[in-house]
Amino acid sequence: MSMKTCLALFVLGIATVGCGESSQVTPEPATPAAVPPAPEPPPPAEPPPAEPAAAPAPPKPIEVTMTATSGSKVQGTATLEETSEGVKLTLKLTQVPAGKHGIHIHQKADCSDPEAKSAGDHFAPDQPKHGFPDQAEHHLGDMGNLTAEKDGNVNFEFVIKGANLKKDDAKSLIERAIILHAKEDKGTQPSGDAGGRIACGAIKG
Repeated sequence: MSMKTCLALFVLGIATVGCGESSQVTPEPATPAAVPPAPEPPPPAEPPPAEPAAAPAPPKPIEVTMTATSGSKVQGTATLEETSEGVKLTLKLTQVPAGKHGIHIHQKADCSDPEAKSAGDHFAPDQPKHGFPDQAEHHLGDMGNLTAEKDGNVNFEFVIKGANLKKDDAKSLIERAIILHAKEDKGTQPSGDAGGRIACGAIKG
């Protein structure tokens, strides 16, 4: 082999090696896929609105037995029921002398005395002056007059405004008495000049 041929082959080999090396591309490392951020937790649920407190139930109606005082024949019943205005009194009586009679709430639930004097004076927690219920000044227990028919029967309803049936309240009618008088309440001082007491009913809660 001649020198020229060898030299040509040597040059050709170098060129071949160089081309082979240049064609080999080193792969770049794969970029890791981006991890999406974790979703934010939902906000805490709003608590349900609190239900309004239920209004306290009104006191139960109170039944009262009306008993006659000495020399009287009156008998009957009374029902007291608390309302938004006060206390509604429903009175049913028999053997009441015909005509007008004063009727009041008195201080004590005590009908033990033969003439019911043990019931005390008119119930007047905030007004010392007696009067009719439609007047600005009157006892809380002032109910004016009722009328008995000729047959002696009485059906009477009245709302004692401002009163209640709550125990230990200053204007409660519990531990008071319903008193029916022999005569008409004239509206005079100190208690209407309505005569003696012919029936008494103790109000017990």
